[in-house]
Amino acid sequence: MRNLKEGIRKQFYTELGKFIAPEGYVEYREPDSSPTDYAFKKNVKPGIVWSLHSHLTHSKPPYAVFTVMACRYEAATECLRTFLEKHQITLISNAPVGFGNSVERYTQQKHSVLVSSENIQEAVQQTADRFKEAESKYLLPRIDQAVAVDEYLTKRPHHWPTGDLFNCCVTILSYGLLTNDQALVQKGIERTFEILNKPGYSQRNRDFFVALQKAVEHEFI
Repeated sequence: MRNLKEGIRKQFYTELGKFIAPEGYVEYREPDSSPTDYAFKKNVKPGIVWSLHSHLTHSKPPYAVFTVMACRYEAATECLRTFLEKHQITLISNAPVGFGNSVERYTQQKHSVLVSSENIQEAVQQTADRFKEAESKYLLPRIDQAVAVDEYLTKRPHHWPTGDLFNCCVTILSYGLLTNDQALVQKGIERTFEILNKPGYSQRNRDFFVALQKAVEHEFI
């Protein structure tokens, strides 16, 4: 059964790669990813990368295709990395700036695509179509980081691009660094602690946020 799944997996993702290649997506592998995970990325414009991450679930066919899409603001990520190194903040060594979510959350069809040896091409078509739909609804509107920044500053967490305070913090702060906007950098810290200090809110990454706060005060105040 394992060999069957491996064969279907390789064929499915090979065909999916061919299908989305004309859109500019190329296969790549994250350093710490599982050998059963597949990823494709596209340089949308300078400093902006979209990606598709996918794997097959279920122990026997038909297998469900689970797919996540993501946007990474590369230029902002580099600005943040430089800032963290300058202030010797090592609590989180790799702090990518961006957002991501499951494809099905942004498609009309909510059930998973199912793939077996009999329907690989059909499953490839369905997966690509759903990704295209979700791409237009989720990734494209936020191709400008300023849009995501505004959402983190003005909307409630369940309406954020990604409902995670870490992403909120680094997205705002890094964009302020990127655009040399000192006021925005400070707004990023203020917004982070506004949410973090709410009663009952998760204190995950508090030490990192405090270190950032001290670094911003040292740099700008």
